Amino acid sequence: VSMLYYKSEAGDSVHKITESDEHFKGEVLNVRKNGSLFPVFVSSSVLRNNEGMKIGVMGISHDISKRKQDEKELREKNSLLDNILNRAGNIGIITTDKDFRVTTYNPMAEKFFGIPTEQVLKKYVKDVHPKLGLQNERFNKGIKSVNETGEHHFELTQKTENGELILSCRVTKIVDEDGLQVGYSLFSMDVTERVKAEQQIKDDLEEKKVLLKEVHHRVKNNMQIISSLLRMQTRFIKDPDDMQCFKDSLRRVQTMAIVHEKLYQSEN
Repeated sequence: VSMLYYKSEAGDSVHKITESDEHFKGEVLNVRKNGSLFPVFVSSSVLRNNEGMKIGVMGISHDISKRKQDEKELREKNSLLDNILNRAGNIGIITTDKDFRVTTYNPMAEKFFGIPTEQVLKKYVKDVHPKLGLQNERFNKGIKSVNETGEHHFELTQKTENGELILSCRVTKIVDEDGLQVGYSLFSMDVTERVKAEQQIKDDLEEKKVLLKEVHHRVKNNMQIISSLLRMQTRFIKDPDDMQCFKDSLRRVQTMAIVHEKLYQSEN
């Protein structure tokens, strides 16, 4: 029988354990006719007659090649997933099961929320909500939106030791191969600098609007002053040619004032 095993010592070991312990269960390598190896799960036990005398050993071997391959692929997928989660750049990732028990909490999420992993993993969301700075009302609203539309977006201001972070967050469903929901995921990204830059642009634009308004009023007042001075001067002009020149100048100033007003009121 030992020739069935990759190493004869393995077969001898199985028999010795079976004889001493009355049974054996474990994984060993077997050899096919072509010499290739394959893993099997062996279950063997001592056979005894009615008088209790040992009359032999019975063993059952089950080819577990596919199971081993599936386990290998699963390990590789888990390793790949762990690498993605732990090296996800500037994205914080938190996942939960359907009962909202935290199953994943990557290093960036720990950095964003400032809570050690051991205080979050396998805990219920409702228990860590206060630590994460999330309100139950917002949580319930978000889950309702996810269940209805598939995802929910929101921004969160998170206090840290170094100040405040503005996080852009997205909650989505996690589904299995059959499309059945098995949990939820929260993706968070630090958008503090972007929000500050946008606010700075808004502030600069508002400042320019105020400045433009002030310039407009000054130009408008100057045009009115020039028009008034020209009208006053016409009272003292006797020569018709000179009078015409002043009237032409007055019309030009009034035209410039109208053009300036229209340009100021234009959206472009």
